[in-house]
Amino acid sequence: MLAACSDSEPQGPSVPSTDAPSQSVSHGPFFPECGGVSDEEIIKQTEVPGLVNTAKTSVGCQWLSGGSILGPHFS
Repeated sequence: MLAACSDSEPQGPSVPSTDAPSQSVSHGPFFPECGGVSDEEIIKQTEVPGLVNTAKTSVGCQWLSGGSILGPHFS
């Protein structure tokens, strides 16, 4: 049988103290609305008149012909 005694409190691991580098922190890249694609550019590229932008986000948008889900749509 083995036994041991200690008169000091347990101590955590020693970690060296260092200065954190000062830097500006941002929260990811910025994407313009519709990924930077304008309504005019979609109409020009698709050659479909009357497209209506029905959904706008920073990563993409959805254009529907006349705003209806029954016609062609682009995103």
